Amino acid sequence: MKILLVGNPRTVMGFNRLTKIPSLNLASLAANVDKGICEIQIADLVVKDRDPKGALLKVLNDYKPDVAGFTAMSFQYQTALELIKLTKSFSSKVITLLGGYHVTADKENILASEEMKNIDFLIDGEGEVPFNELVKALANGHEFEKVPGIAFLKNGKPVITDRSVLLEPEKIKIPDRSARIYKKGFHMMGMQADVIETSRGCVYDCNFCSIRNMYGKSFRKFSIDRIMTDLEDAKRHGAKGIFITDDNITLDGKRYLELCNEIVKAKLNLTFAVQASVRGFMKTPGLAAAMAQAGTKFVFLGIEN
Repeated sequence: MKILLVGNPRTVMGFNRLTKIPSLNLASLAANVDKGICEIQIADLVVKDRDPKGALLKVLNDYKPDVAGFTAMSFQYQTALELIKLTKSFSSKVITLLGGYHVTADKENILASEEMKNIDFLIDGEGEVPFNELVKALANGHEFEKVPGIAFLKNGKPVITDRSVLLEPEKIKIPDRSARIYKKGFHMMGMQADVIETSRGCVYDCNFCSIRNMYGKSFRKFSIDRIMTDLEDAKRHGAKGIFITDDNITLDGKRYLELCNEIVKAKLNLTFAVQASVRGFMKTPGLAAAMAQAGTKFVFLGIEN
């Protein structure tokens, strides 16, 4: 079975001038599927934003996948629908999947919409387990009702399965960067860039944030060794800048301070961008200085009331 995972080309207005980073979630899906079931390639169209449909058609024609998976936040949803429609027009036999934050937050409405005529399965919540189990079901003819964390139509009626439990951090393998079709074009302020995560989730109750829809009120931390292995892998793939996608990396300031010290010790010579909170800096004296020493140049700072 050949699977194509498609990164969304749309970014927040103006953001793509500053940075174009690869999709972490798709590389994680590719890494955490059972080997031997399928072949996976990733077409991250963020670097093909001038003609994403033309780029997708070329990949579809060259690779001829059996399954195509797409991801979208809410502002990317319409773009994802256009790409899915294009894929079905290329071949109605291609099984289409759609996951990400928008699906997780609004799956009931999507299931009731006309757009489901082009979407075969929705992936609800954290994707690694549902994606792996769905791929196995497609390969072996298992009943889809037994796959956790998916939604689909059966005889025109919606089916939503129970979500899988959140993965333990040590069971999540580092992203499979070798699965990317496009190797160049990802950048952060002009330097070749990649993306990692050091944790998942947040315990705060900010009413503007969607993270609780994805992970609930939880905070899972990867080990320092795992993070360093991920950073070294990103550097081997050419990265000079790293965007850390943690929703709030300063939630555990002492751990982040330890990570900064390890980065300095390893002499990785990377430039970092992170998302942080005022509260995290207040609770961890010396953290800002350690971040600077480790190579942190950009901080998206959340101002809490």
